Amino acid sequence: MTTLLQLFTLIIYFSNISCFIIDSWNIAFTCGDRHVAKADLRLYEYKDGGFHKEISSFHGVTDIRGQYKLNGDILKSLRFDTPSAEYRIMIKDMCGLDKIECNLPHNRFEISLNSLFSKRQHTVDLSHSDWEPFRGTHCS
Repeated sequence: MTTLLQLFTLIIYFSNISCFIIDSWNIAFTCGDRHVAKADLRLYEYKDGGFHKEISSFHGVTDIRGQYKLNGDILKSLRFDTPSAEYRIMIKDMCGLDKIECNLPHNRFEISLNSLFSKRQHTVDLSHSDWEPFRGTHCS
């Protein structure tokens, strides 16, 4: 009986640890109630706050429900243990686009993987103020 109680206590202890291993990650992209379907996804690495490189092995497209599954092999190749490195998913969509202000067919959003993993977030609503669109200098 004591061994069973110790085992139960140990399980509760480990379930409260915030460290978890990510084998793959499903993300759904929305713009309010609309699914961000067939959107182009790219993965960028930033170091010391600035752009470093595009992860060339990652290029994806969301399905018709706006969902994408991040491959475990790609996730395992990223260096999350480096404090100066940050990884961002770039997605293009017309969410929040004011056609009067900008003549582009889309906005570009950069979503921090580090932020998604720390919040254990599986749905990204691009209309939310956390995800500011990047329009560039060609858009007034």
